[in-house]
Amino acid sequence: MNIYRKYEKYFFYIILFGLIFSFSFYYNHIDVDYWVRLIQGEAFLNLGHVLTSDFYSYIPSGKWIDHEWGSGVLFSYIQKSFGYPFIVILKSLLIFFTVFFAIKTIDLQENKSTKLYNILYFYFAFIQAYYIVLNSGIRCHIFTFFFFSLFLYILEYVRKRNNNKPLIILPLLMILWQNLHAGCIAGIGLLLIYTIGEFFNRAPYKKYFITFIILILTLLINPYGIDYLNFLLTASTMSRPMLDEWQSAFFNRGFFAFFKFKIFFIIFLLTAIYSFLKNILQKKNFDYTLLFLMLTVTYLAIFHIKHHSLFIIVFAIFLYYDFYFLFNSLINKIKSLLNINSENFINKFVLTKELIIYAYLCLTIIVTMSAAHIRPTAEFNKYPIKVAEFIKINSLKGNILAPLEVNSYLAYKLYPYILIYEDGRLEQVYSQISTNLLWNFYMNGDTLIFEYYNKPDYILINNQYPNFDKLMNNKDYKTIYNDGNNYLLSKKELLKNNYIEPTNDLYYYQKTIFDKPFTFKNQNFN
Repeated sequence: MNIYRKYEKYFFYIILFGLIFSFSFYYNHIDVDYWVRLIQGEAFLNLGHVLTSDFYSYIPSGKWIDHEWGSGVLFSYIQKSFGYPFIVILKSLLIFFTVFFAIKTIDLQENKSTKLYNILYFYFAFIQAYYIVLNSGIRCHIFTFFFFSLFLYILEYVRKRNNNKPLIILPLLMILWQNLHAGCIAGIGLLLIYTIGEFFNRAPYKKYFITFIILILTLLINPYGIDYLNFLLTASTMSRPMLDEWQSAFFNRGFFAFFKFKIFFIIFLLTAIYSFLKNILQKKNFDYTLLFLMLTVTYLAIFHIKHHSLFIIVFAIFLYYDFYFLFNSLINKIKSLLNINSENFINKFVLTKELIIYAYLCLTIIVTMSAAHIRPTAEFNKYPIKVAEFIKINSLKGNILAPLEVNSYLAYKLYPYILIYEDGRLEQVYSQISTNLLWNFYMNGDTLIFEYYNKPDYILINNQYPNFDKLMNNKDYKTIYNDGNNYLLSKKELLKNNYIEPTNDLYYYQKTIFDKPFTFKNQNFN
């Protein structure tokens, strides 16, 4: 038992990383925005600068302010140099260190009521409730969750240890963060919350405010200059009705939608209410910084699915000991009812329970990895893979109108022979008008889009859309191929006598998933 306790911390971290690693490979999907990350990253590595114009869309667009350009460079370099499995390893490391700094922040808290390394707590909080991040392919916002957790640790270290030196590194971290993902606004928000909260706590707050000002100034250190600040303001306030992650999990959704998160949301919220009431009854100093922080992430989590992870990070950190105080109080009452007083029996029971839990989690890792895919699979339900292959082998050229979520894939696979309408870079490149037109076309069958822009040469329609029959019933177009889910329509004047059918060889599609006809070498792009 003493040996187990001596090495428990290391065992804890090994199992935690094993869980994150195995789930990351099990959910080895390619995110819909990953394709445009590769395009920007390859351009920078070959040309030495970021792309500032949208060259693969056939509609008018503005300057491309790519707030994720640094992520694209990193993704492109890793995939080209080491292969896609190392992208998944990067995802695992970022999630692991997000949890690691959350644990370090928990360790800074006072009034400790239990040991730090309760593996089930972190398993449920950061693997089950955090499943939105784990279940998807690597996305740029994973950098935001990592830096958010790191910022919280530094700010709490400064507050709890009364040591201001770590604040010096925040501007350096912000330079990295802002060039990897626009979620850096969360770091700005943290400094603002700590400034206001410590002011109300009647504690030293000027150091946070000065750091806040410096962070604002560092936002200018990017390839776009002052335009980046304008972009952040626009992106933070615009509506995104076509993007599910920016909608609410609590409104206009079924009870079981995001059910795991909702369960943890309720548990954490009740624990938070208990914590604040306990402090009031015990007449302890009220922590306004913590109150403002919890209120902010609660609001964000209620109205945006994308911000669920920020809620999990904050509440899992600051309610760890309160949760276990309630949990241990319940266990003590049960022991009292069962008249269990033997300390030796209790210690053996606790040790046995922990070993069983670790054995179960080890088995979970083994089973998950045995079912995982080391290399990315060809996701026919997610991407029109066979449609893209059909377009390629039949040498089709022109403009294509397709659903928003597959356009980056089509641009990556078919440019320069095929130009898309627009992809997921909504606030970065396109106008709200063009986005609304696309939304109304696929969701309502509204053809107003053809009055604003020329009719495309091809239209891609998925049979899951509510107005599928209405969309298919267009006298100017005829279906030339379908893969069972996606239907490719062509203008009648572009019809050919014969078309080559794409192969059904799954291995071929998996092997060529990242192949594309275009390279930036020896090309002149701005």
